[in-house]
Amino acid sequence: MNILLVHPPSFVEKTKLAVFPLGLASIGTVLENRGHRVRVVDLNISDNPSQELERILGQEKFDFVGVNIRNIFFRHNPQIDQWRSV
Repeated sequence: MNILLVHPPSFVEKTKLAVFPLGLASIGTVLENRGHRVRVVDLNISDNPSQELERILGQEKFDFVGVNIRNIFFRHNPQIDQWRSV
């Protein structure tokens, strides 16, 4: 199975430090160890996350796409709109 794991932008201001997607990396490792082809994409390090994701999805076909979401428990989190767009 060809799997894409996506870490969407986790912050609104580019001046904040990005957090390494440790959970996705762990899941990706387990999946690879079980014979799947896995690609992990951290959109926090992209200058244009939407364009980067479109480029990746246009390059190859994925059987499954997983999206990591952190800190969703904040009801008025401004990142929710970014996550929805991903």
